Amino acid sequence: MKPIRRRLAFHFIYQLALTSFFLILLLTASFLAIIDFISSKEREYNLSNGSSIDSVVLEAYSKDDDIYLSTFMEELLVKHGMWVQVIDQAGVVEKVFNSPGDLPGRYTAAELLDIQHTGRFGKYEVNGQLDELTMGEQYLFLFGYHRSAREVLQNLYHAYEEDGLVTDKHKTKLEAALAASGNSLSIVGENGEVVQSFGPASSGNGSGFQPLRIYEMQSRWSSSGGAEIIAAANAPYLWVLQSNDSVSNQETAFSMIQMMIRYLVVVSIAILLLLGGLSLWHGYRYAQPMLLLGRWFGQLSNAEKGLEAIEKEKKNIYRANGKMKRRFRLFRETIDAFMNMADQMSQTEERRRQFERSRIQWMSGISHDLRTPLSTIQGYGYILEREPQGWDEEQLRNMGNMIREKSDYMLELIEDFSLLEKLKRGPVIMDAAPIDLNELVRRVVLRYVNDATLNDVELVYETEEERLYIDGDAKLLKRLLDNVIVNAIKHNEPGIRIRVAAGRLSDPSNGAGDEGELVCITVSDNGQGMDEETQAKLFETYYRGTSTGQTSEGSGLGMSIANMIVKAHLGSIGVQSALGSGSVITILLPLRR
Repeated sequence: MKPIRRRLAFHFIYQLALTSFFLILLLTASFLAIIDFISSKEREYNLSNGSSIDSVVLEAYSKDDDIYLSTFMEELLVKHGMWVQVIDQAGVVEKVFNSPGDLPGRYTAAELLDIQHTGRFGKYEVNGQLDELTMGEQYLFLFGYHRSAREVLQNLYHAYEEDGLVTDKHKTKLEAALAASGNSLSIVGENGEVVQSFGPASSGNGSGFQPLRIYEMQSRWSSSGGAEIIAAANAPYLWVLQSNDSVSNQETAFSMIQMMIRYLVVVSIAILLLLGGLSLWHGYRYAQPMLLLGRWFGQLSNAEKGLEAIEKEKKNIYRANGKMKRRFRLFRETIDAFMNMADQMSQTEERRRQFERSRIQWMSGISHDLRTPLSTIQGYGYILEREPQGWDEEQLRNMGNMIREKSDYMLELIEDFSLLEKLKRGPVIMDAAPIDLNELVRRVVLRYVNDATLNDVELVYETEEERLYIDGDAKLLKRLLDNVIVNAIKHNEPGIRIRVAAGRLSDPSNGAGDEGELVCITVSDNGQGMDEETQAKLFETYYRGTSTGQTSEGSGLGMSIANMIVKAHLGSIGVQSALGSGSVITILLPLRR
């Protein structure tokens, strides 16, 4: 599980770092956007007040022997009706931006000095600043605008003023003129009190005008409106003209704050949506495999249906080429381990079903095998019970012999059961002692050769002159050979030839020299052989082979017991066969050291 721990740790750290990076990037971009917004608004505000010649110069640059302003600055000049001229050392206008047609293309030294002292040129308010656009060459930037409100105030003053005030006969005309322009006029006394007021916003000046307020109003003049002030010639009054298009700096600042708040709200919502999306994505990515595994574990409560359902869901996890889909790769080891477990369970379930079928078949066969001798014994018992005097000595002997044979057969079955249970306890050699294998095999084969009932079976024994010794249980080894030889006799036609051989076999793959030497016992016949299914299941418990087409007799435990005896002696047993070509049973046992 170390790979998945490392992958999860790396994945979460990577996701946290990536999320933090994007959040920092978003916040940085938002901060820079706010700074740029504030800067642009401040530049626009300063430019509209006519006090931003520095901003204009900073936005200018030289390229390919020409002078340019930033697009933003050019748009502001057009928006606020302002102009810029760039003048070289000789007074020639090299470049103009939004310049009106009534400006000259060349300035004299006297004109430039007059602009420097008065800040005006004709009807325009003008500011100038020297700047070095290229190395060693200076230019004069003239920044100008037309204060039309001053002309309006001067016209009103000359038309309606008498002794510094507006007489009653002029009030109606003045109100009409102010209503048409959307301006308001206040006449302020020496102490800042409002003596007269006219126009739409006249009611807003009831608090009067303190000296600092007058100063502030004059200093915050805007190209889009503001306050123009002139002093009456023969009276201690100030005429204050205010534009409704630019009421106060506070409103402008408040509007900027509102825009910033809206922007911050949008950014916050974007961050929340991003985090919410990441949370949903993480939940989907991490929870889906875990929910899938949880559902699988729940389905395994019914092994057969659960395994079928899991097999069907594989297509949701793996692509057609067998590779796991990306969203499940984080838990690859867990899913692969579960799939391996499911495959093993499926194989185990299939083996269990096969075992159950074999057991049922075996029980049916055993029931038949027990029922047949019992029926024979029962039948003879009834006969002897009803007519005990009606049989001669020979007939009674035959009945007794039949009863004994059937009893021996049933006893053999019971002994097979008992021995099988003992061998299932593990590969523990019982009553182990040194055994002369040649002599043991010879005696077993000789017993079958001398059996008069096996006249139609040819038994041949071949061995080496060298004496072969192993550590084992002689009784179990005899039972092993009996089971293998009897199996060959029972499942073949009369006239079968059985060859039994024993000899030394060196195991070169072991590489252990004498310690790797084995004893090999082969039991081969020229019978009808076995099909592949019979070979695969020959040593399974309860399997009764039917490759010969004849009814199989016996417990079905013989070869299984033989296999367990070999394993108890730390050996191995195998079969090689083909239909019509006979069979070879090979037994390998470790040679005594």
